[in-house]
Amino acid sequence: MLSHALNLPAYTAYYQAEWRGGWIPVTVGAIRNFSPVDNGIWSLSFKAESVVVDLNESSDLTVKDGVLYPQFYHYKTKGMFENTKLERRFEWDTKRIFDLTQNEYTEIELQPRIQDNISYQEQLRFDLANNVEDLTYSVVHRNKIKNYVFYRAGEGKLKTPNGEIKTIEVHQLINEDNNIESKMWFAVDYDFVLVRLWQKRKNGDEQELTLERYESRDKKLNAYQKIKNK
Repeated sequence: MLSHALNLPAYTAYYQAEWRGGWIPVTVGAIRNFSPVDNGIWSLSFKAESVVVDLNESSDLTVKDGVLYPQFYHYKTKGMFENTKLERRFEWDTKRIFDLTQNEYTEIELQPRIQDNISYQEQLRFDLANNVEDLTYSVVHRNKIKNYVFYRAGEGKLKTPNGEIKTIEVHQLINEDNNIESKMWFAVDYDFVLVRLWQKRKNGDEQELTLERYESRDKKLNAYQKIKNK
């Protein structure tokens, strides 16, 4: 099984997501889940709901030699201003991607280690846990491949709603495929789960994701329980 091979179990993580831009900052709850389905398929999902917009993103995955292989990608938003939907099937046998939304094949040729817009984040977590040096990912973004490059910025204790946690700090390189400043902190002693994400766009808009609760096979974090027990 995937979790046994990489020593990273299935988990559910609960976050507070905040978007700061425009007239009014938006704060919502978000859930990230990674769990087995059947026949070697794992499901990775991220969901956030608010009065302004709902976001639902997921990927069905398989694994080989420590590398995630997307099988089916789903992205959907529903809100006050616009609704979007994208569904794609990754056909590794023929090295093609079928766009179910447009009912046609894309021009992208699949190569090993290509990820979708959510699976690369999980591959980064696996690679950090396994001390992989090269944190570069080819990601299918719309109808092209983008190269996202990350690097370790250091280790240390991070103050969080769950107290101080030992983390690895990771930054994303600004390049022709990425113009968003991104910093991430992963919990070393809690399956390398993402503890905090901070992003800033060129227009000044900021996004922040903060872990509030985490549950895996044998590890738990709960900021609410911590406050209750004080």
